[in-house]
Amino acid sequence: MTVACPHAETAEADAELRRLRAEVAEAQIHILALKERLRIRDEQYERTIRSWSWRLTAPARTCAALLGLIRRSLGRWRRAWAVLKAEGPRVMAIKAGVELVTGACQVLGRPTPFCTRYLPKPGANGQADPFVFVLAGPRPDITPLVRGEQIVYGCAAAPAGIEQIEVEVDGVRLGAAEYGLSCDGLDLAIDLPAAADLHQAGFRFVWNTRALRKGRHRLAVRARSRDGREKTALCALYVVGADDQRTDYRQWIERVESPDIDQARRDAPALKFRPLLSVVMPTFNTRPALLRAAIESVRSQVYDRWELCIGDDGSTDPATREALDAVAADPRIKVRRLPENRGIAAASNLALAEASGEFVVLLDHDDLLAPHALYEIARAAADAQVTMIYSDEDKIDAAGVRYDPFFKPDWSPDLLLSCNYLNHLTAIRTGVLRSLG
Repeated sequence: MTVACPHAETAEADAELRRLRAEVAEAQIHILALKERLRIRDEQYERTIRSWSWRLTAPARTCAALLGLIRRSLGRWRRAWAVLKAEGPRVMAIKAGVELVTGACQVLGRPTPFCTRYLPKPGANGQADPFVFVLAGPRPDITPLVRGEQIVYGCAAAPAGIEQIEVEVDGVRLGAAEYGLSCDGLDLAIDLPAAADLHQAGFRFVWNTRALRKGRHRLAVRARSRDGREKTALCALYVVGADDQRTDYRQWIERVESPDIDQARRDAPALKFRPLLSVVMPTFNTRPALLRAAIESVRSQVYDRWELCIGDDGSTDPATREALDAVAADPRIKVRRLPENRGIAAASNLALAEASGEFVVLLDHDDLLAPHALYEIARAAADAQVTMIYSDEDKIDAAGVRYDPFFKPDWSPDLLLSCNYLNHLTAIRTGVLRSLG
């Protein structure tokens, strides 16, 4: 019979424990060394970004980043185009018919193609179908069609030639499109080496929609080649009257915005976080009526913790100077003037130098703020992680009628790469804005 020795087992456990403790101590020493290296790197980084050489080369780095972004974007487009050519017929399905009824776009029915492309695709015998047909417009994904003249256009080409492009709406033939026009934006020679007259493969049809009733319609465009082949593109459209969008937007203002303003007026005095907001406005020979209206829209805010910093770019118009003198007596309004015209950047920086608030709100000299605009910014600024705030916007005509609303999405880096959708109204944390130089 074999008897285990407890003393031997204890000795082995002690040895294992000592080994583990030694490994832990070694790891701790390694962690301390890494922390020291990180501290040294942080110091080097701080010295670098504070150096004059780093600041002077900032434009070059920005240009290099933009060029890199452009190259990557072009690469994605080239890869997408290569896939499109290799895989044959593709349908780009985007919102087809839209109608402004509650301040947002609503899809009417199922999404349907706004742009149909028939491109060469290898068949069973390995040969590509060289019949190309692209319906490029109209573009109901962008806006509903307003009654009036609309253009149906695109490109079509086949080795046998195109006999006719026919257009019909709701099953009723409207006529034949004009063919043989310049086909801009699509290099058909890449896809159709055997076709003739490739550079004159465009078609165009002027369509008068005044006779159509308002509502949804079905557009069909058929391309027929001289050897009897045919391809059809379908598009769902929504036709509105010229005043319908303004009427819908007016209703949205009454149903949604007006109650919001009333609620903001009641809630503004009770806000727990009440940051000072510095409204920065550059001016130059602004029409007095527009300038006074812009300033009054700030004065009429339901949120009262604001200051208006105006940087005048050396205005020479006496009426503009008088309008600025008239508001300078308000202790909440700071007016500073440049001795000569130096551009909007210099005027904006002059106004920014006077800002003492936690956020800078950028306002043009001919803009109007909604009464609860600064209240909404103050509410959003309560989040300590917020650096920039932007809002929806619309336009206003000479008669004071608001139209063309732009209801913006949540933060969208992809959209920002294609267009600057921020614009009016934008607020930026003051320290962050000044750190940009």
